[in-house]
Amino acid sequence: MVGEKIYRQPESFLQYKSSLANVYIVVFIAPLAEELCYRLYLLRSRFTLSVSFFFFFYFLSSLATKSPFYAVLNDTFLLRVSMSLAAVLLININSFSILKKLTNVRLKYFIWFSCLSFALMHLTNFVPLSFYQQLFFPVLIFVQFVYAVVFAFFRLRHGFIWAVLLHVFINATGFAFAYFTNK
Repeated sequence: MVGEKIYRQPESFLQYKSSLANVYIVVFIAPLAEELCYRLYLLRSRFTLSVSFFFFFYFLSSLATKSPFYAVLNDTFLLRVSMSLAAVLLININSFSILKKLTNVRLKYFIWFSCLSFALMHLTNFVPLSFYQQLFFPVLIFVQFVYAVVFAFFRLRHGFIWAVLLHVFINATGFAFAYFTNK
């Protein structure tokens, strides 16, 4: 049904009985990990590209194994970290020319990729999507796309720490709103 509520709280949050653990994940861990993945590399160097690639591959492997990225006590954590490290090492050892070429790519392409991949990653907040809901996925992730543009601006103008702090503030505001309105 098109009008049904499609936003979901990830079931994996239910394993944490404490609201404090949920706050820690949503307000601190997720913004830091997402900024490392999607905005650290905007000021391109071999180090920032490598760190961002690690987190990007880690997020992809989390999707592939259907494990939440913050779950470190499950049986796929070491596999996800190993796959991500192997991918980064492979890129660094065999393909230094790829990293060198990436440092010469125009910044606007990195910004668009960052914003689009950040928004698409947030589609995992909406499940299951019916066929009709899938047609409107750009509407569902528009807010995250706008946030990604703002975070990229902060990253480039004010530095990485300020982008993380803004992300923490936005997640904390949303979490507090959801927490206090559901009681």
